[in-house]
Amino acid sequence: MPPSPWYAILLIKRETALHLKQMTIATAFTAKVATLDSASLRSLYKQLFNQPLVPFQCLDIVLNRMMDLDGVEAVDAFIDTVA
Repeated sequence: MPPSPWYAILLIKRETALHLKQMTIATAFTAKVATLDSASLRSLYKQLFNQPLVPFQCLDIVLNRMMDLDGVEAVDAFIDTVA
C-alpha cells in the first residue's frame, strides 16, 4: 500500500517549521552579534570555539563581524592565538 499523501504533507510542514525556527534563531544571533564591539566579539569567539558542537555558522557570523570591525589581517592574527 503506497504511503498517504497526507503523510508527505505533514513531513513537509514539519521540515518547513524546523527550517523557519533555525532561520529565526540565526537571524536573532546575527542581530545580537552586530551590536557587539571588538573585545566582546573576541571573547564570544573564544567561548564558542571552546564549546563542543557549536554550529560552524555561529563562528562564521562572529568572524565576519570581527572582520568588518578590525580587518582581515587582525582577525587572522587573533585566530592564530585561539587555535
